[in-house]
Amino acid sequence: MPDGVAGKGPAGSVGSAWAPASAMLMIVAGIVLAGAGFVVDPLGELSDSVLWFVSQGLIYAGAIFGVAVSVSARHGGVRKV
Repeated sequence: MPDGVAGKGPAGSVGSAWAPASAMLMIVAGIVLAGAGFVVDPLGELSDSVLWFVSQGLIYAGAIFGVAVSVSARHGGVRKV
C-alpha cells in the first residue's frame, strides 16, 4: 500500500496530518465557545455544557499530542515493520 493512504503512511505523511489539525480545531472551538458563553444571556455565566465541551476538547488534544510525544520519545517515531 502506498505511503499516506488511509492513514497508514509514515509519521510525516498526509494520512497522519489530520490528528494534530483536529486537536488544534478542538482547542480553538473550546476557546470560542467559552468566550461566547460570556457575551450571551445570562452575561458572565458559563453553563455546564460549555465547560464540559471545553474539557473534552482539552482531553482530546492532550491525548493526540501526548501519544505523539510519547511514541517519538520512546521509539524515535513510528517504525514500519
